[in-house]
Amino acid sequence: MLLYHGSRVPFKEFKVTPGERRVLFSSFPVTVPGHFFTPHYEDALGYGRHVATVEVSTNKPLVDPAVDKHLGVDRLRNEGGYIDTPRELHLAKLVASTIKRDEHGPYIERNLRHVPIYPYSHPRNDSTHEYGFAYHGLASGGIHWDLLDHPGASEKLARLGYDSTWVHEPESEHGSSLYVPHSHADKIKILGWDRN
Repeated sequence: MLLYHGSRVPFKEFKVTPGERRVLFSSFPVTVPGHFFTPHYEDALGYGRHVATVEVSTNKPLVDPAVDKHLGVDRLRNEGGYIDTPRELHLAKLVASTIKRDEHGPYIERNLRHVPIYPYSHPRNDSTHEYGFAYHGLASGGIHWDLLDHPGASEKLARLGYDSTWVHEPESEHGSSLYVPHSHADKIKILGWDRN
């Protein structure tokens, strides 16, 4: 699949390097062990004036808004339309790897906010089920991007057998990007760079 990656400087291969995450009017240092790609050239420009056209040959994303039609609203389903319990378990394991605790109890961080996590809670409906808390890490475009900033989340994704996942991008008019853990960087091929 052809996608785009924006950067301040062009490079020859994808590496894990320190960077910064800008949220609202603040910047935070991060080192994310993975890489983000967008199907939309104009979204890539938002990350730097150099835009790489890349071929990404991943084939097993944890979540995909093109397949998971009601992502962020309904439970994950398999091709037959039945609840996909194995994928729910994997989503729960990924979200669980990012849970922190304070005096109020367990929470995850999303967009600099603490989102309380309660066992069996689903953020969008009254249904309660064993992996309901995992849906606090999901939105219509995919997994909340900031969960992947947590140490271990990218490795957990790869250990669970996934080579990518779609990520919710609320600032983009298109709503999502593809995240590839660095352990699967061999599935990324840079075809060329444009400078804008």
